[in-house]
Amino acid sequence: ETGNGRLVWTFQSHGVPVASPAADDGRVFLATESETFCLDAQSGKLLWRFMTGAMAISNLALRGNQVVLVIGGEGLLSNTMSLDARTGDRVWSVSSGETSARTNIYATNGNVYLCGTDQLRALAADSGLPDFEVEIPGVLPETLTLTESYMLAGTQNRKVYCYGE
Repeated sequence: ETGNGRLVWTFQSHGVPVASPAADDGRVFLATESETFCLDAQSGKLLWRFMTGAMAISNLALRGNQVVLVIGGEGLLSNTMSLDARTGDRVWSVSSGETSARTNIYATNGNVYLCGTDQLRALAADSGLPDFEVEIPGVLPETLTLTESYMLAGTQNRKVYCYGE
């Protein structure tokens, strides 16, 4: 049960958290300025740590035994990276092009969907290979939404784009 106000554990990282933590299957995942951590959800004990070398500029997306995030920074190209949720080993890493201030991502059974600077992309979840890409000037990363059949995103010019299978 949550919400009773009792502190269960704390974890001290070396960097400032830059994305909301994600949790699944008894584990908590946390991204800081240059590292990604996996903690035991009940004890807060460190299970693994991965040095990303750059800041996470996305939320953490979970898919089975994968943790997917986008890393980058001012003046850097960004990379979309998949880590094994059990071990912290890198599964794949692909260039995501220009770094945006923020990229929003979702993971499904088949794809990882990204919304960043002026583009929507889908990458194959097991390999990181591109599956779909479209340029949309002024797209707002925080508006990316997935349903069972559609991918939607809004833009600065007040349009909503809807893509289906």
